[in-house]
Amino acid sequence: PSYHFIDQQNWDVFSNYETDFDSKAFQYIISHKSNFEAKFGADAVNKVLYSKAAADIRTAADTKDQNLFGKAADFLKSCKDRDICTTAGINTLRYYRKTGDWKSYVSSAKTLLDAYGNNEEIYNSVAWEMVSNTDDVTVLNDALIYINKSMAFEKNYGNSDTWANVLYKLKKYKEAEAAANESIELAKKEKLDYTSTQELLTKIELKLSVSN
Repeated sequence: PSYHFIDQQNWDVFSNYETDFDSKAFQYIISHKSNFEAKFGADAVNKVLYSKAAADIRTAADTKDQNLFGKAADFLKSCKDRDICTTAGINTLRYYRKTGDWKSYVSSAKTLLDAYGNNEEIYNSVAWEMVSNTDDVTVLNDALIYINKSMAFEKNYGNSDTWANVLYKLKKYKEAEAAANESIELAKKEKLDYTSTQELLTKIELKLSVSN
C-alpha cells in the first residue's frame, strides 16, 4: 500500500468526518486494515469502522437503500462493541420501520432487546416506535410486553404515556384510562408537560362513553 496514507493526520480526518461505506477512503482502510491496526491498534481501527457502518444503517433507513443496508449490516456482524451494536440495532429497526417491514422489525427488536435491553429507555423507545407507526395487533402485543419491561426498570411519565397509548390502540379502553391518569400524575410529579396524554385521555373517555 501507499504507506504515506497511513499517518496520524489522515487517520484523524477519516475518523472525524462522515465517510460512508462505499467511499474510497473506507474501502482503502478495509483493504489495508492490518497496516492501520499495526499503527493505531485493532480496537481503535475497528471502533471507527464499526461506528461508521452503524451510521450508514441510519443513512440506509432514511434513503431506503437496501444495498447499503445489506453491506453495512454484514460488516457489523463481527462487531463486539456494546454501544456500537446497540446503535446499529436501533438503526436497523429504523430501516425496517421506514421500509414498512414489520415482520423483520419484530424479530430484530427481540434480538436487540434480548442482547442489550438493560434499561427502561431502550424498551420504551422500541415500544413507542411500534405504537406510533402501526396498528398491527401482533406488533402492538409485543409493544405491550416491552413497555411492561420498561416500567419494571422504572415507571416514569415517558413510559407510562407509551403504555396508555399501547392499551388504547389495543382497544383496552378501561385499562388505557387508568394508565393515562397514572401517567398524568407522574408528569405532574416530574413537572412535565402532559398535553398529549390529556388529549389521549379525552379520546379514551369518548370510546368508553360510546361503548357504555
